Amino acid sequence: MSSFGVVAAAQTLFPLWAHHPAAAGLRVHLANGLYLNALLDRLIGGFRLASRD
Repeated sequence: MSSFGVVAAAQTLFPLWAHHPAAAGLRVHLANGLYLNALLDRLIGGFRLASRD
């Protein structure tokens, strides 16, 4: 419930800070899902190469 409130507040305030340079960088990271998929793949070993033995 609190995450919904945070997102709603951010969307309400977006027009006030949309032209700030930091907002462009934040938008890129949010569009990429904060790279959680890459971090979780690394944690579970999803990027390991198969051995040739």
